[in-house]
Amino acid sequence: MSDFKRSGRVGVAPIAAIFVILFVVGGMAWFSCNKESATTPSAGAGSGAETKPTAAEINKSLPPIDPATVGTIKGIVRFDGKPPAREVFTVTPECATNGHAAIEKEELVVGGGGGLANVFIYIHDDFGGRAFDPPAAPVVLDQSGCTYRPHVIAVQTGQQLLIRNSDNISHNVNASPLKSAGFNQGMPSGTPDLKLRFKILELKKLVKCDIHPWMSAWIYAVNHPYFAVTKDNGSFEIAGVPPGKYKIDAIHETLGIKSLDVELGKSDTKTIEFHFGK
Repeated sequence: MSDFKRSGRVGVAPIAAIFVILFVVGGMAWFSCNKESATTPSAGAGSGAETKPTAAEINKSLPPIDPATVGTIKGIVRFDGKPPAREVFTVTPECATNGHAAIEKEELVVGGGGGLANVFIYIHDDFGGRAFDPPAAPVVLDQSGCTYRPHVIAVQTGQQLLIRNSDNISHNVNASPLKSAGFNQGMPSGTPDLKLRFKILELKKLVKCDIHPWMSAWIYAVNHPYFAVTKDNGSFEIAGVPPGKYKIDAIHETLGIKSLDVELGKSDTKTIEFHFGK
């Protein structure tokens, strides 16, 4: 029988060895956690060693899009009937002291002539498997005045999205996507922008603030550049579209989806109109 089993005690050398192991493992875990917390979220991100073919490499077997033949799809989205009064939130004291005592809900915003704001419009097509390089300019979602600005945004996959806190109070960004990895990130005043890139199509990604529950926004990520978000008057425009037959989807956060079929000729402009109602 060993000395350990005879005495029921552990010698000094084994104890020292155990402390050394715990110190090394604990130190590695601390470094890993702090390194992870220092990185900004990357929605739908994969391995850092991952390599993807460029748009040019994917498109080399496809005919190029002729700029002389592209057209425009534009139009308006309308709300039929009398819109309900927008709910007004009574905000928390820290928002009220910053001059934001009452904030209107942005779930249903109807402008003059029944124009419906914050509707995401996109061409439901894969364009023959063609790939598109993302824009170099980032899109910004700002936490300003105890609201998200704008309420609905759209980005192209691979394009940088910056989430900012312009307020002098703390917020948090709780993201609940359908396909990508979610995250919940605190953003005290003065926090650097969160930097995200979507690698996959992501329709309807809800972002909210748990500290201020009226704060919410919707993010859409599309793998091509042919999309828009309606303005306050319900209007939209998608330019540079190659000729073809397309299905156009209009998505509203509570009213659902409407679709229209459009045939766009060479250098053509088509005007369409969507209608929603309660």
